[in-house]
Amino acid sequence: MKKTINRKAELLETARNIIQRVGVNAMSYADLSKIIGITTASIHHHFPRKEDLILSLIAQSREIYGNKFQEIVGSDLTSIEKLQTIAGLYEQGVRMGKMCLIGILSTEFATLGDDVRAALNVSASETIGTFARAVQMGIDAGEIAPGKRSSREIAQAFHSTLLGAQIQARCSGNLGAFENSVEVFIESIRKK
Repeated sequence: MKKTINRKAELLETARNIIQRVGVNAMSYADLSKIIGITTASIHHHFPRKEDLILSLIAQSREIYGNKFQEIVGSDLTSIEKLQTIAGLYEQGVRMGKMCLIGILSTEFATLGDDVRAALNVSASETIGTFARAVQMGIDAGEIAPGKRSSREIAQAFHSTLLGAQIQARCSGNLGAFENSVEVFIESIRKK
């Protein structure tokens, strides 16, 4: 029996892998063609423009990671454990030599089209909103000290810490830099 290949899924997976390692501006349809072994015309059949491919990747990430984050936030873990578990997903990327797709695309924000920029903003906002739910649960449970900040502001800082820690760990080649940044952030919000 002949194995059916889902080219669109294969293209998305390959493009994601390349972009998370080298960035969107360093990835071309010629790269995808060479790795997958199809013509660039075949790629254009699925994704007429590079922007179409990027938008599909963002939508896919929103679904995959949005569901993972929701599952973690809805779990029976403490709020601190929820944030640590979320951080663990970002740490896995660092261990594989990859950056968060949304984070790496955001570093190239100025070179992206308006539709991609808007999709990135929506994705980041949704992610921060989910993190804010975990933070608010922690505030309500007395695990997290809000200080003068809202749960959304704390969640924004957490998201920024995760993305910045990935960059720092990648540049230094030191996974400990990621772990340390997350630990310092968690300790700064933990109720004493």
